Amino acid sequence: MEIFLSFLAGSGIAIAAAAFLSKRLINQLLAKELEKYKSQLSAKTETLKSNLAIFAHEQNVATSRADSQKAEAIHNVYAALRGIISPASRISAGCPLVGGDDEDDLNYYHTHAEAAHEGGHQLSITLADNAIYFSGATYTRIAELAAKVHRLNASFLRPIRQGVAEYTDSATLLARVIDEQKAYEEKYDSEILPEMQALTDLFRIELGIEKLNK
Repeated sequence: MEIFLSFLAGSGIAIAAAAFLSKRLINQLLAKELEKYKSQLSAKTETLKSNLAIFAHEQNVATSRADSQKAEAIHNVYAALRGIISPASRISAGCPLVGGDDEDDLNYYHTHAEAAHEGGHQLSITLADNAIYFSGATYTRIAELAAKVHRLNASFLRPIRQGVAEYTDSATLLARVIDEQKAYEEKYDSEILPEMQALTDLFRIELGIEKLNK
Protein backbone atom coordinates (compact mmCIF):
# COMPACT_ATOMS: atom_id res chain seq x y z
CA MET A 1 0.00 0.00 0.00
CA GLU A 2 2.81 2.36 0.88
CA ILE A 3 4.47 1.45 -2.41
CA PHE A 4 1.25 2.14 -4.28
CA LEU A 5 0.80 5.48 -2.54
CA SER A 6 4.41 6.36 -3.24
CA PHE A 7 3.83 5.45 -6.87
CA LEU A 8 0.75 7.62 -7.02
CA ALA A 9 2.57 10.46 -5.38
CA GLY A 10 5.44 10.08 -7.80
CA SER A 11 3.06 9.87 -10.73
CA GLY A 12 1.27 12.99 -9.52
CA ILE A 13 4.53 14.86 -9.30
CA ALA A 14 5.52 13.61 -12.72
CA ILE A 15 2.18 14.64 -14.21
CA ALA A 16 2.41 18.03 -12.55
CA ALA A 17 5.96 18.42 -13.82
CA ALA A 18 4.89 17.34 -17.31
CA ALA A 19 1.99 19.76 -17.24
CA PHE A 20 4.25 22.57 -16.06
CA LEU A 21 6.80 21.80 -18.76
CA SER A 22 4.09 21.53 -21.39
CA LYS A 23 2.58 24.84 -20.36
CA ARG A 24 6.02 26.46 -20.38
CA LEU A 25 6.76 24.98 -23.78
CA ILE A 26 3.43 26.23 -25.12
CA ASN A 27 4.09 29.69 -23.66
CA GLN A 28 7.53 29.73 -25.29
CA LEU A 29 6.06 28.67 -28.62
CA LEU A 30 3.32 31.30 -28.31
CA ALA A 31 5.92 33.90 -27.42
CA LYS A 32 7.98 32.96 -30.47
CA GLU A 33 4.89 33.06 -32.69
CA LEU A 34 3.91 36.40 -31.18
CA GLU A 35 7.39 37.81 -31.84
CA LYS A 36 7.27 36.44 -35.38
CA TYR A 37 3.83 38.01 -35.87
CA LYS A 38 5.04 41.31 -34.45
CA SER A 39 8.02 41.23 -36.78
CA GLN A 40 5.81 40.48 -39.79
CA LEU A 41 3.32 43.13 -38.74
CA SER A 42 6.11 45.66 -38.29
CA ALA A 43 7.48 44.84 -41.75
CA LYS A 44 4.01 45.16 -43.30
CA THR A 45 3.46 48.42 -41.42
CA GLU A 46 6.72 49.84 -42.73
CA THR A 47 5.80 48.73 -46.25
CA LEU A 48 2.40 50.37 -45.89
CA LYS A 49 3.99 53.55 -44.57
CA SER A 50 6.38 53.55 -47.49
CA ASN A 51 3.55 52.99 -49.98
CA LEU A 52 1.50 55.74 -48.35
CA ALA A 53 4.49 58.09 -48.46
CA ILE A 54 4.99 57.32 -52.15
CA PHE A 55 1.26 57.84 -52.81
CA ALA A 56 1.26 61.12 -50.89
CA HIS A 57 4.31 62.29 -52.82
CA GLU A 58 2.69 61.36 -56.13
CA GLN A 59 -0.47 63.21 -55.09
CA ASN A 60 1.57 66.26 -54.09
CA VAL A 61 3.40 66.16 -57.42
CA ALA A 62 0.11 65.79 -59.29
CA THR A 63 -1.47 68.64 -57.29
CA SER A 64 1.58 70.83 -57.80
CA ARG A 65 1.53 70.09 -61.51
CA ALA A 66 -2.20 70.88 -61.71
CA ASP A 67 -1.69 74.13 -59.76
CA SER A 68 1.15 75.09 -62.08
CA GLN A 69 -0.95 74.35 -65.15
CA LYS A 70 -3.88 76.33 -63.74
CA ALA A 71 -1.59 79.27 -62.97
CA GLU A 72 -0.31 79.16 -66.55
CA ALA A 73 -3.88 78.99 -67.87
CA ILE A 74 -4.87 82.04 -65.82
CA HIS A 75 -1.79 83.88 -67.07
CA ASN A 76 -2.59 83.04 -70.70
CA VAL A 77 -6.23 84.05 -70.43
CA TYR A 78 -5.41 87.24 -68.53
CA ALA A 79 -2.83 88.18 -71.18
CA ALA A 80 -5.43 87.54 -73.88
CA LEU A 81 -7.94 89.68 -71.97
CA ARG A 82 -5.39 92.47 -71.87
CA GLY A 83 -5.03 92.05 -75.63
CA ILE A 84 -8.59 93.22 -76.09
CA ILE A 85 -8.98 95.49 -73.05
CA SER A 86 -5.81 97.51 -73.62
CA PRO A 87 -6.73 98.89 -77.08
CA ALA A 88 -10.34 99.29 -75.92
CA SER A 89 -9.17 101.43 -73.01
CA ARG A 90 -7.25 103.65 -75.42
CA ILE A 91 -10.36 104.18 -77.51
CA SER A 92 -12.31 104.99 -74.35
CA ALA A 93 -9.65 107.48 -73.25
CA GLY A 94 -9.93 109.37 -76.51
CA CYS A 95 -7.23 110.53 -78.87
CA PRO A 96 -4.38 112.11 -76.90
CA LEU A 97 -2.40 113.26 -79.92
CA VAL A 98 -1.22 116.85 -79.72
CA GLY A 99 -0.82 118.76 -82.95
CA GLY A 100 -2.06 115.88 -85.07
CA ASP A 101 -4.35 116.38 -88.02
CA ASP A 102 -7.69 114.69 -88.69
CA GLU A 103 -6.08 111.77 -90.46
CA ASP A 104 -3.69 111.12 -87.57
CA ASP A 105 -6.58 111.11 -85.08
CA LEU A 106 -8.62 108.85 -87.33
CA ASN A 107 -5.70 106.43 -87.68
CA TYR A 108 -5.37 106.35 -83.91
CA TYR A 109 -8.94 105.15 -83.46
CA HIS A 110 -8.80 102.84 -86.45
CA THR A 111 -5.58 101.17 -85.31
CA HIS A 112 -6.80 100.49 -81.77
CA ALA A 113 -10.22 99.33 -82.95
CA GLU A 114 -8.59 96.80 -85.29
CA ALA A 115 -6.26 95.69 -82.47
CA ALA A 116 -9.22 95.14 -80.13
CA HIS A 117 -11.03 93.23 -82.87
CA GLU A 118 -8.06 90.90 -83.37
CA GLY A 119 -7.64 90.62 -79.61
CA GLY A 120 -11.19 89.34 -79.36
CA HIS A 121 -10.43 86.49 -81.75
CA GLN A 122 -7.26 85.58 -79.86
CA LEU A 123 -9.10 85.63 -76.54
CA SER A 124 -11.79 83.24 -77.79
CA ILE A 125 -9.10 80.77 -78.93
CA THR A 126 -7.09 81.07 -75.71
CA LEU A 127 -10.17 80.71 -73.51
CA ALA A 128 -11.30 77.59 -75.37
CA ASP A 129 -7.81 76.05 -75.09
CA ASN A 130 -7.73 76.63 -71.32
CA ALA A 131 -11.40 76.05 -70.49
CA ILE A 132 -10.68 72.91 -68.43
CA TYR A 133 -8.86 74.96 -65.76
CA PHE A 134 -11.81 77.25 -65.01
CA SER A 135 -15.07 76.62 -63.25
CA GLY A 136 -18.23 76.97 -65.30
CA ALA A 137 -19.10 80.23 -63.55
CA THR A 138 -15.67 81.78 -64.12
CA TYR A 139 -15.56 80.65 -67.75
CA THR A 140 -18.98 82.20 -68.34
CA ARG A 141 -17.90 85.53 -66.80
CA ILE A 142 -14.81 85.69 -69.00
CA ALA A 143 -16.78 84.76 -72.12
CA GLU A 144 -19.49 87.31 -71.34
CA LEU A 145 -16.93 90.07 -70.82
CA ALA A 146 -15.21 89.17 -74.09
CA ALA A 147 -18.56 89.25 -75.89
CA LYS A 148 -19.40 92.68 -74.44
CA VAL A 149 -16.11 94.18 -75.55
CA HIS A 150 -16.37 92.53 -78.95
CA ARG A 151 -19.88 93.92 -79.57
CA LEU A 152 -18.89 97.38 -78.35
CA ASN A 153 -15.79 97.41 -80.51
CA ALA A 154 -17.57 96.00 -83.56
CA SER A 155 -20.16 98.80 -83.48
CA PHE A 156 -17.32 101.32 -83.23
CA LEU A 157 -15.15 99.75 -85.95
CA ARG A 158 -17.92 99.19 -88.50
CA PRO A 159 -18.44 102.86 -89.54
CA ILE A 160 -14.68 103.42 -89.69
CA ARG A 161 -14.22 100.53 -92.11
CA GLN A 162 -17.22 101.67 -94.11
CA GLY A 163 -15.96 105.24 -94.27
CA VAL A 164 -12.49 104.12 -95.36
CA ALA A 165 -13.98 101.82 -98.01
CA GLU A 166 -16.14 104.68 -99.33
CA TYR A 167 -13.21 107.14 -99.28
CA THR A 168 -15.04 109.47 -96.89
CA ASP A 169 -12.89 112.52 -96.18
CA SER A 170 -11.01 112.38 -92.86
CA ALA A 171 -12.75 115.37 -91.23
CA THR A 172 -16.25 114.00 -91.88
CA LEU A 173 -15.36 110.46 -90.83
CA LEU A 174 -13.55 111.68 -87.72
CA ALA A 175 -16.61 113.65 -86.63
CA ARG A 176 -18.68 110.44 -86.81
CA VAL A 177 -16.03 108.50 -84.93
CA ILE A 178 -15.83 111.09 -82.14
CA ASP A 179 -19.61 110.81 -81.64
CA GLU A 180 -19.27 107.01 -81.43
CA GLN A 181 -16.32 107.37 -79.06
CA LYS A 182 -18.43 109.18 -76.47
CA ALA A 183 -20.89 106.28 -76.32
CA TYR A 184 -17.96 103.87 -76.32
CA GLU A 185 -16.37 105.60 -73.33
CA GLU A 186 -19.60 105.59 -71.33
CA LYS A 187 -20.20 101.87 -71.87
CA TYR A 188 -16.57 100.97 -71.27
CA ASP A 189 -16.46 102.84 -67.94
CA SER A 190 -19.80 101.52 -66.68
CA GLU A 191 -19.72 97.90 -67.88
CA ILE A 192 -16.34 96.75 -69.15
CA LEU A 193 -13.91 98.24 -66.65
CA PRO A 194 -15.73 97.09 -63.46
CA GLU A 195 -16.07 93.54 -64.76
CA MET A 196 -12.42 93.42 -65.79
CA GLN A 197 -11.44 94.52 -62.29
CA ALA A 198 -13.71 91.86 -60.76
CA LEU A 199 -12.10 89.16 -62.90
CA THR A 200 -8.63 90.40 -61.98
CA ASP A 201 -9.51 90.12 -58.29
CA LEU A 202 -10.90 86.63 -58.86
CA PHE A 203 -7.72 85.51 -60.62
CA ARG A 204 -5.60 86.89 -57.77
CA ILE A 205 -7.65 84.90 -55.26
CA GLU A 206 -7.36 81.68 -57.29
CA LEU A 207 -3.60 82.17 -57.55
CA GLY A 208 -3.35 82.69 -53.79
CA ILE A 209 -2.10 86.26 -54.17
CA GLU A 210 -5.07 87.56 -52.24
CA LYS A 211 -7.48 85.77 -49.92
CA LEU A 212 -11.23 86.07 -50.15
CA ASN A 213 -12.30 88.33 -47.29
CA LYS A 214 -16.05 87.89 -47.62
